[in-house]
Amino acid sequence: MANNTIKDLSMVTKIQIEGTDKFINVDFTDKRFINRLLKLVKKYQNIENEIQERIKDLDSIEDELDKLIAYSDMETEILEGFKDDINKTFNADITTMLFGDCIPDIERYFPLFESIMPYVAAAKQQEMKLVDEVSKKYGIGRLANNNVIPLQPNNEETKATDTSDFE
Repeated sequence: MANNTIKDLSMVTKIQIEGTDKFINVDFTDKRFINRLLKLVKKYQNIENEIQERIKDLDSIEDELDKLIAYSDMETEILEGFKDDINKTFNADITTMLFGDCIPDIERYFPLFESIMPYVAAAKQQEMKLVDEVSKKYGIGRLANNNVIPLQPNNEETKATDTSDFE
């Protein structure tokens, strides 16, 4: 009997953490990853406003040590939430791989985002190339006037307007 095989279709990118033998595995073509990444950005894009409001609440604390403790508690709560959200976005405990057992400031995450964005952009570019190849091969774009849904909708009725997932 012949050995039946199928090509490995996974698109997982294995990124080594510099100076270690640890790797982060991410499929940048996984729509769930992109969705989680977008939701993370949306959630934290205005975090500064929330922090300022919470700091105003701390101003009423008279004892300076109690005020510092309350501020530290607030900061730890926000940063632990961010750390958890990063891990959920990558569907792995990457924060421990990157930072060990600590709660880093948000600024320490910037190199992570700077290093993954080229992969996200390349995956999107590859997706668009594949869509173009498939549409040319099967004539999808050319048949748009014959009741085939166009790849690039150009009227308002066909554009997605639901953004509730990002709120």
